[in-house]
Amino acid sequence: MDLNDKKSTHVVIIGGGASGTLVAIHLLNSGFQGRVTLVERDGECGRGVAYGKCTDEHLLNVRAINMSAFPSDPGHFARWLAANDLGEDSDAYVRLDYFGRYLGEVLKDASLKSPGRLSVVNESVRKVLQEGGRSKVACQSQTIEADHVVLALGNLPSRAPEPLCELRGHPRFMEDPWAGALPNIGASDSVLVIGTGLTMVDVALQLDSLGHRGNILARSRRGLMPQRHRLNAPVSFSEAELAGEDVVRLVTRRVKEAGDDWRGVIDGLRAHTPAIWGRFSWEYRAKLIRRIQPYWDVYRHRMPGPVADRIEGLISSGRWSVGKGSIEDTEVVDGRFEVSYRGAAAPVTVDWIVNCTGPQTNWRRAKSPVLESLVKDGSVQYDPLGLGLMVDGDGRVGSNVWALGPLCRGCRFETTAIPEIRAQAARIAACLVGG
Repeated sequence: MDLNDKKSTHVVIIGGGASGTLVAIHLLNSGFQGRVTLVERDGECGRGVAYGKCTDEHLLNVRAINMSAFPSDPGHFARWLAANDLGEDSDAYVRLDYFGRYLGEVLKDASLKSPGRLSVVNESVRKVLQEGGRSKVACQSQTIEADHVVLALGNLPSRAPEPLCELRGHPRFMEDPWAGALPNIGASDSVLVIGTGLTMVDVALQLDSLGHRGNILARSRRGLMPQRHRLNAPVSFSEAELAGEDVVRLVTRRVKEAGDDWRGVIDGLRAHTPAIWGRFSWEYRAKLIRRIQPYWDVYRHRMPGPVADRIEGLISSGRWSVGKGSIEDTEVVDGRFEVSYRGAAAPVTVDWIVNCTGPQTNWRRAKSPVLESLVKDGSVQYDPLGLGLMVDGDGRVGSNVWALGPLCRGCRFETTAIPEIRAQAARIAACLVGG
């Protein structure tokens, strides 16, 4: 069906963060003649959680040259930065909020070129119902009928590890570090950070900028920290050597052989990751997620050089330490937390606990009302691991339902960075205009 000939065709995009905004941009720029409605519950489109709640010290962990909204025009974001006097270096790691602002302006430009085609609804979606080949998107105060629905739900919110769940509601326990409570931490208060990934890095930088000078203990089960970015040319892989489950051993060997140039191996693998992942059985995927992903994450999702310098400075100062450990129990004693770690001689006593374990990843367990309504009527189905939805190569998850971003993790694995998401957005748009 060529939807480009149907001016009445209506596409509703649920979620106005980076993923949803990119779909709207590509639809409007593709000559789509129907209507596009972007449903975003929280303020400005394009920002979302990732690019909205940030401060000066929060930087993109991808160079500007790789953050364009358009796969065919990699320098677009870098040119926008220069035009707005926000930086001339395309290899720089710029502020997170610059990218949110960029997406908002690109969407506005696309809307101006296609007048009357874009509507933005600032509401939450309660459920999606299917009826007669069309969808009804039920929001708080209205129901929107759609020919196609695009699920751009972004990441799930963070959730505290099980031993900390009983602390929910305590004023000095932050299950979500971006809920606005970090400034409440006293300058000399001690802090336990749960998790040692990029969320921990951002929290440490913000606390330092707020003038915090107390001790910070960062702990995770393995104590792994993100590695430092460094420019390396991507290594080439042949399709033959990437075939089969031996690819894990192959990549491990190539990383070891590369020495300090290991980043080129990881970056060269990036374009092949969805195809490799798709060849694995679901049982093997589950095994890799349990055993390999924590190591993959710290090598794949790295820190910009300036950020790594600051983190190393904090560690050298003695105020901040990173280690490993599994929590056994937590008690509140005289207004402070006593956290017992498995195998530790004594509990850790701190004034605050900040959860930095990152977003949840199991969508089946999270019971999203939108997804549950679609799964219930058989329109879509979760993947066998519950990491997202069953999705084909075009992004289709149902007859008239599409998805991109984290919802595709079970089927694609690498699906949370802008270079992957913009390609998914472009492909969905091309399918919706009959490409």
